[in-house]
Amino acid sequence: MKARGGFTLVELLVALVVFATMTVIAYAGLSTVTGTHARISEREALLADLGRSLSLIERDLRSLAPRRIWADHVPLPPLYGQGAMLELSTFGRGRVLGPDLGLVERIGYIADGSALYRQRWPVLDRLPATRPDQQPILEGVEQLRLRFLDEQGRWQDRWPLPGAADADRWPRAVEVVLVHAVLGELRRLVELPERPQA
Repeated sequence: MKARGGFTLVELLVALVVFATMTVIAYAGLSTVTGTHARISEREALLADLGRSLSLIERDLRSLAPRRIWADHVPLPPLYGQGAMLELSTFGRGRVLGPDLGLVERIGYIADGSALYRQRWPVLDRLPATRPDQQPILEGVEQLRLRFLDEQGRWQDRWPLPGAADADRWPRAVEVVLVHAVLGELRRLVELPERPQA
């Protein structure tokens, strides 16, 4: 009797084992590539958010306006900063034409241990009940630190300096330090424009 062509049971089992092994290896490789792509996408999004946040801070500092404000009948200089808080008068952006065409705004930055926030007051001179519009601009910021470069080239931890003869004068530069949960410590040094002469 003539043997029929085909696979034996052992050959089929070996082929199935080889196919299953190749499938597991391919799936593991695909899973690794997919996970790596997701992590890279998350890091890219985080770096893009960081770049936007630092650019926003730099833009506000570079458009510093020589406008003192009154907060509950207490004068505050054009630039005020200490600890994890920065507040400044700045030439605003994005408003429509109208009576406030001068576009001077009061902007602030503050960190609460979990995020960095940008504050924008609806008016320049304010009462205690006046609250800023506060928007988170960067998640994961554990700390905000500021330093101010004075006229003599010395770094100061607050501005204006206590007992300064001209509290409305602003520093030569501001160093912004962000401590981020994922990215670690980040620094940006911003040279300020010269203050217009009165």
